[in-house]
Amino acid sequence: MDWEKYITGLFDGNGFIPSVEPRKQDFGKNLSANQSWKHLPGGRVIQISWLRGGKYPKMPINQQFSFHVDLSLRVIKNEMLLCKNPIPEIKKLHHSKRFVNPWFLRKVERS
Repeated sequence: MDWEKYITGLFDGNGFIPSVEPRKQDFGKNLSANQSWKHLPGGRVIQISWLRGGKYPKMPINQQFSFHVDLSLRVIKNEMLLCKNPIPEIKKLHHSKRFVNPWFLRKVERS
């Protein structure tokens, strides 16, 4: 499908001139319906995707969104590529690490 690909190139003031063939932007079977925000502070471009078709046994959900990612264009091996990296704000979701004894979890499951 065309919506899952991207093209890099130049805009000459009159039209877009592609520099490469369309490239796949996501790998996997669940990412769909990307939503992007641009003109954010620091020149950031952020994207989120709808995750369709996932399997979540015993969960009251059947769909979800991905983590937000920062989009950037980078030259890698002389090619301009679209890169996605999780936004740094995700780190704020982690406060501390805890260890739970696997034996305790098995005991609770039997109750």
